[in-house]
Amino acid sequence: MSTSFDVYPTTFNVPTYSALLEKANQLVNSRMKSLKNNSEFELNISLQNKNESIPVKLTDKFDIHEEYYIWVSTDRISGGFCIYQYNNDQMYKELWEDELRREQSQKYEKKIIKSIERPYHWSVVRYAGTDPFYNLSYGLFASALAELTEGIIFSDDNAWEYSRFPCLPSEFNTFYFNPEQTVDKEHRNWAVENINLLVNDFDGN
Repeated sequence: MSTSFDVYPTTFNVPTYSALLEKANQLVNSRMKSLKNNSEFELNISLQNKNESIPVKLTDKFDIHEEYYIWVSTDRISGGFCIYQYNNDQMYKELWEDELRREQSQKYEKKIIKSIERPYHWSVVRYAGTDPFYNLSYGLFASALAELTEGIIFSDDNAWEYSRFPCLPSEFNTFYFNPEQTVDKEHRNWAVENINLLVNDFDGN
C-alpha cells in the first residue's frame, strides 16, 4: 500500500537538486522544531532503478530519467520515500477534466490548465510501514517542489483529506500533519500518533 502527493508545475524553470534539498530541509527542520524537536536532519537523494543507485550532481536541474526514480532518505533514520516523474498524457488530462467539476479544483482552474500543458509532473510516494519522520517529510518535500516550480499539490489516494486538493504549497503547509486543521478523524488520529512517535523517538531534542 502506498500514498502520494502529486506536484504539477506551472513553470518550465525547474530547480537544481541543491535548491530543492535546501528548501525541503528548511521545511522539515522548521516543522520538527515546532514539535519541540531541535534535532537537525539532512535529507539526501540518489537516482535509482531496479539495478543500480547513481549519485546525482547537486548543481544539475531536477530531472528523473525514464525507468529511474529518486530515493530520498537521511542517514539518521532507516527507510525513505520515492519520487517518480510522469508524462502528462491523455489519461492525466482526462483526470483533470473530471476534477474541474469540483469546486475546490475550480479555484485553481488557470493553474491546472497551465500545469497540464507542461510535459510532466512528479509523484512523491511513501509506502506502508514508513517511519513517522518520512511520513512527515515526504509531504513537505512535495510542498518544497511545488513552491519552487510555482506548482499545485494534488492527492486522491487518501494521503490526506481529499477535499483539500488541489492546493497551493502555502496552504498545504498549514494543514498537513496538523491535527488542529484536520476535519477527518482518521487523518487527525494518524497525525497525532505520528507526532507522538516523533517526539518520543528523539526525546524532544
